[in-house]
Amino acid sequence: MRLELTPLIDVIFLLLTFFIFALVLMVRADVLGITLPELGTGTPAERAPAVEIAIDQSGVVRVAGETVELDAVGEAIDRALAEGDRGVRVAVDERAPSGVLVRVAEVLAQRGVASLDLVGRPAPARSAPIEPPPAGPVP
Repeated sequence: MRLELTPLIDVIFLLLTFFIFALVLMVRADVLGITLPELGTGTPAERAPAVEIAIDQSGVVRVAGETVELDAVGEAIDRALAEGDRGVRVAVDERAPSGVLVRVAEVLAQRGVASLDLVGRPAPARSAPIEPPPAGPVP
């Protein structure tokens, strides 16, 4: 009686291919080389397909992983949005010049993008919630 191991090897290679492919598709902000600001509000991002725009601390803009000059951001966004109806997710380093973010937001508005998602790190949990001041006249 001979035991055939070939079907098991196929399954192992299939699993290995799946895990490698899944690892390649996972994009994390620390891989982009930016330090995200902490945000106290917001909701966890949905995993819907979105055009990823990253701005690093020196103001370099990457659209869908491709480094582009600030003057060519519009064309890069057009190419990325042409692939289908997708949202826009912007990750900005907390030390990046704010003018670059404003310029990118202006280009997105000119392209008809109605809203965008800003990416940030969750703020550390506080021990007690902050109570709002009581309403009424200030003495």
